[in-house]
Amino acid sequence: MEDEFPPEEQLFAALRAVAESPSRFCSALLEFEPYPYQVKMLEDPSKQIVVCAARRVGKSLVMAAKALWFAFTHPRSSTLVVASTQRQSMLMFDKMLSLMAKNALLQESIVRKTRTILEFTNGSRIVALPCGRDGRTLRGETADLIIVDEAAFVPEEVILSVLMPMLATTSGTMILLSTPYDKSHFFFRAFNLPQWSKYRFKTSDNPLVSREYLEMQKEMLGDKRFRQEYEAEFVDDEKTYFPMELLRGCVHACESPQCSFCRALKGDLSQVGGGLYAGYDPGGNKDMAALAVLSKVPGRSISVKKQEQSKEFEPAFRLVYTKTFLAENSEGGVVYTRFNTEIADLHRKYPLKKLFMDATGIGSPILQQCKSLGLPVEGLTLHLRNKEELFANLRVLLETRKIELPDSLELLTSLNCITSERTSTGGSAFSHPPGTHDDLAYALALAAWRAGRGEPTIIPMFS
Repeated sequence: MEDEFPPEEQLFAALRAVAESPSRFCSALLEFEPYPYQVKMLEDPSKQIVVCAARRVGKSLVMAAKALWFAFTHPRSSTLVVASTQRQSMLMFDKMLSLMAKNALLQESIVRKTRTILEFTNGSRIVALPCGRDGRTLRGETADLIIVDEAAFVPEEVILSVLMPMLATTSGTMILLSTPYDKSHFFFRAFNLPQWSKYRFKTSDNPLVSREYLEMQKEMLGDKRFRQEYEAEFVDDEKTYFPMELLRGCVHACESPQCSFCRALKGDLSQVGGGLYAGYDPGGNKDMAALAVLSKVPGRSISVKKQEQSKEFEPAFRLVYTKTFLAENSEGGVVYTRFNTEIADLHRKYPLKKLFMDATGIGSPILQQCKSLGLPVEGLTLHLRNKEELFANLRVLLETRKIELPDSLELLTSLNCITSERTSTGGSAFSHPPGTHDDLAYALALAAWRAGRGEPTIIPMFS
């Protein structure tokens, strides 16, 4: 029996079907079969889409596929992949390159490829860019599709005043994609606005993730953090001492490939300038030991009035190095030998002005070992009063934007998990939910306190 249509028309019909369907495009050309929960979002033609996604749901991979489909099926179109940092925007860009590597025809359609730009024979292009603090790297661009990755960390003024106007003359599409963090950002408002098409992906939606794994993570992380990271819920905690809104404004947003801070975060501390001050929290049997190293920015002062907000981000300190170590069975400090040796190796390569550590409990013998290794160490026995002063000092430095933080989920989670309650005597008692780790927060607070000595203080010194 003869075919109802000639072969040429069958071919064109098949091509039209692929062009009209991102999920078919994935299957036919990218060797990527999206899961059912991903297909609806892929096929959504809405102009405003917000995706609230938990861990391990493949959000970046799916968006990389959608960006490629859009570029190949919309000639002379411009797609921007935007994130708070260049590293974050390039993660999705690298996923695009990986998907295209499986198809020779797609590879041949590339006429220009750099680490941040793809241009195709049909005149379309995809560009991955950081937004910085004010979006200056984005100004002058126009776009038909904008994907904002980890949108909750992109300043909302950049989204509203820089990115959205790019779509005014193109009738383009904006997709906001992020893990939920807090309710003070436009990402949360967009998720609750009726004009936005919205999706919420839980980790349990992914058939590759077992129920046993999720139960183990819930036991380890505790309810609040599990709901946020694995169930994609916006979880408020009025007792949070370092809210994500506060931390977000201090995260490093790189705009220069020659950035000495970025090099430091990769392990090269040779060009950070100023003195290096470290904080060391030994943790305990079930907690991690943590080290945080601050670089003092030459010529910058921390002398500010309490609660004063800096209009310009001119940090006095940069958090250039962090390290954690799981200290199991650590009674007597025996298993800390390796971690202390690593700190000593760091000191020999990049001399520390001072190592300030928690000498409470198991910290005392660890302090002695650090001294024997030649480290410039001082110890502090922590109690309720000086814990409050350490954290109050750190909070004021963050509020006045005197500390610049790396874009590290481990660090931000450690800070954000700290909760505070008033005591009967009017002070503050600090804790953290089960399954969370506050060790990096304490290490940073210790480093910030010691680094600030010798300048006018912003809160009373403890005796």
